[in-house]
Amino acid sequence: MVLRLGMLCTIVLCATRVFAQSDTTVLAPIEIYGIRITPYAGGAKVNTLVLDNTVQTLANSLSNEPSLYFKNYGNEQLSTISFRGTTASQTAVLWNGININSPTLGQTDFSTVPMFLFDEVLIQYGAGSALVGTDAIGGSVSLNNKTILFSKNFSAMLYQQVGSFGRLATGLKFNGGNNKWHFSTNVFGFRIKNNFPYNSPAVGFTKRQHNAAVENEGIRQQIAYKINDVQQVSVEALYTHNFRQNQPTVTNTGANETIDNKALRLALHYDLYSVLGAMRVTVAHLGDEQEYTDDNSSLISTKQWVALLNVDKQLSDKLSVRWGGSTTRHEAQGDNYPSDLRESRYDAFTSLRYDLTTRWLLTANLRQTFFAKRYAPFAPSIGTQGLLYQTSNSHLSLRGQATRAFRIPTLNDRYWLPVGNQNLQAEDAWQIETGINWKKKTAYIKIDGELGYYKTHTTNMIVWLPNENSNWAPINLQRVNINGIETNIEVSGDVGDVTLAAKLAYSFTKSINKKGIDTTTEGKQLPYVPLHAARFMLSAAFSDWVFALHNNYTSMR
Repeated sequence: MVLRLGMLCTIVLCATRVFAQSDTTVLAPIEIYGIRITPYAGGAKVNTLVLDNTVQTLANSLSNEPSLYFKNYGNEQLSTISFRGTTASQTAVLWNGININSPTLGQTDFSTVPMFLFDEVLIQYGAGSALVGTDAIGGSVSLNNKTILFSKNFSAMLYQQVGSFGRLATGLKFNGGNNKWHFSTNVFGFRIKNNFPYNSPAVGFTKRQHNAAVENEGIRQQIAYKINDVQQVSVEALYTHNFRQNQPTVTNTGANETIDNKALRLALHYDLYSVLGAMRVTVAHLGDEQEYTDDNSSLISTKQWVALLNVDKQLSDKLSVRWGGSTTRHEAQGDNYPSDLRESRYDAFTSLRYDLTTRWLLTANLRQTFFAKRYAPFAPSIGTQGLLYQTSNSHLSLRGQATRAFRIPTLNDRYWLPVGNQNLQAEDAWQIETGINWKKKTAYIKIDGELGYYKTHTTNMIVWLPNENSNWAPINLQRVNINGIETNIEVSGDVGDVTLAAKLAYSFTKSINKKGIDTTTEGKQLPYVPLHAARFMLSAAFSDWVFALHNNYTSMR
């Protein structure tokens, strides 16, 4: 067993916040919710993390969530996810309802997503393709911002962080507007040299880390205009730049590898509230560029154009419906891609929610995706959740869901010269899950406990293997069965002006390869998926001060 014990005691000393407000009139806002999945995710486990105003990565923000394991390649280096025992390509990452996973690799490096540019992260555990589309086999992560309020206001905030080994972070936030206009600007910069000393048994003496520096910066700009009480338009721009020296092994003294990532996301939204429902039309452009440099350099760039329609309608006090569709145009350029690589994808979806009573609801979702002149697996889901009992200070709730999910083969899988396989099938997964939640509140403490179980069966998983010409090529091969248990309990309370909290989370993830590369891999746990993981947290908050202690345990993987 390998014990990973991380202890972090955080004292907020360097964060300086400046606020300025004029006379404010609170008006009835038109809600911009970024196509939230929550109303139609009945039976699924969904967590919402409200972010503080610190400069950190998505990997750091999610590191204490149960059933999420991150494989980190060094401090602030490459960070890939295993969500509920799945691979790094089986988690969907969304921005404004649009999948921002790399179309070439099919995954996201969570160390390159800056949380200072967002206000909250919504995590849906488990298969969610019926709601969000491709990749959501293990789960999905949605990056959200606050609801736009058209009111006379202004606020500003400055964040500054200084740490050891060249760590420096700065962030600025501005928000303001009136009854017609709203603007929001977030900008940040982050640097770390990572030139720390360490003892290396492999070389027999103390070394200082080299070629591990990281530089990140980014900006998010949003401008919204209220046309009238039922219409508004908004534009959002997001730019991030991540430069990283790839941290070498301890015996490699001449490493000079670097990766330079640039990402631009643009989105234009039109919102209309009418008798037909709440309609949002989004037109977006996503551009990504990655340059890998060693002794030589390699540049890969991708572009996506997206059009998305989403309509929500309350049909009665008990019944609501959502429907819509999207189209995405992909382009890619690189030495190993055809010069004319272009591909279109189309999605059609609908969702229903029926409130049986004030305590119990049912949801159903359907999605069909079409890509490269073929259909992805049809993705339905059905879920239910409700209260078993409720009193003035406690309640017990039950949830359950059955769903299908899929992952479309990446551009690399199908078009990488000379081994891309355009006949690959989409990965296909079925999942069932159930869970129970108990909450209790007394005059002194609050208790929140949860226990859940899930089972996933995935076929047609794509692996790269040597072909008859000894070139690595992708094929549909693996079949994986996953059984998991998740449990956590949190206790919090106030002692005078101090808020104390303790949280314990444990996850059991049995991810077995039923059909693999060869007999030596069959019947074995998937690599980089820990069978056991536990997290413990203690915190004390007073005014603007927070003291926190985190302990993480991870078994062999």
